Amino acid sequence: MQHHGLLSPPGLATIALAMVVLGGSAARAEAPSTCSGGITTNSTFGALVVPDNEDCFISGGTVTVGGNVEIGSNASLRIDASGTLSVGGNVAVGSNASLDVGSRGTLSVAGNLSFANGSEVVLMGVVDFGGGQSVAGSLVGDHAGGLVIRSGTIGKGIDIGFSTGNVDLVDVSVAGNVSIHDATNPIGQVRIPRSTIGGQVAIAHNSLSALEITDNTIGKHLTCFGNAISTLTVSGNTVGGKVQGQCAF
Repeated sequence: MQHHGLLSPPGLATIALAMVVLGGSAARAEAPSTCSGGITTNSTFGALVVPDNEDCFISGGTVTVGGNVEIGSNASLRIDASGTLSVGGNVAVGSNASLDVGSRGTLSVAGNLSFANGSEVVLMGVVDFGGGQSVAGSLVGDHAGGLVIRSGTIGKGIDIGFSTGNVDLVDVSVAGNVSIHDATNPIGQVRIPRSTIGGQVAIAHNSLSALEITDNTIGKHLTCFGNAISTLTVSGNTVGGKVQGQCAF
C-alpha cells in the first residue's frame, strides 16, 4: 500500500535547512556599537567602535566588550575617574588617533593592542589605585606617534617600529621580547626603567636624543646596535643572557 502524504522534495528540504543555518548566523552577527561622548554606567557590548573624528570617554562605570574595540582615524578613547574597560578581543587604534588610560582608569585586553600611523597610546597605572593596565597578547606599534606605559603587564611581547614619538616603559612586566627599532625622533627618548622582561630587549637603528635602560630584570639578551644617540644610560640591569653592542659600553 502506498501512502500519499505532503512530503517536501529533497531539494526543497536542503534549501530550507540552508536558510535556517544562514539565518542563525545572520542573527548572531551584530553590528558594533559606537561611542561618541561619554559612557558613565555599567555597559556591555559585543563590539565597540569610536568613529573617525569622534571622542569617547569611559568614566565611573565598567564597560565590557566581548569582541574587538576599534578607534577610528583622528579619534580618541579615554578611560579615567575609576572607569574600567574590559575587552575580550583586540584593540586597534587608527591613524592619528589616541588611547589614553588615566591612573585611576583600568584597561584589560584579552587579545592584542595595535596602533599605527601617528597614533599614540598612554597607559597609566598606579599600584596604590589597584595596579597597572594589562594586555594578554602583544603590543605592536607601526609608524606610531608615541607609547607610555606606567605600571602595566604585557602577556606576550612589545614591538615598536618607526615611531616618531617618545617610548616610555616604566615598571612594566613583559613576558616576551621588547623590540624598539627605526625610530626617527632626534629630540625624543626611549626609557625602560625598573621593568621585568622575560625575553630579550633589542634596541636597533633609532635616531634619538636619549636612551635609558636602567634597573631592569631581563631574562635573555640586551642588544643595542646602529643607534644614533646623544645620551646613553645603561646601568643596574640584571641580564640573563649577553649584553651586546652599544649597551655593553
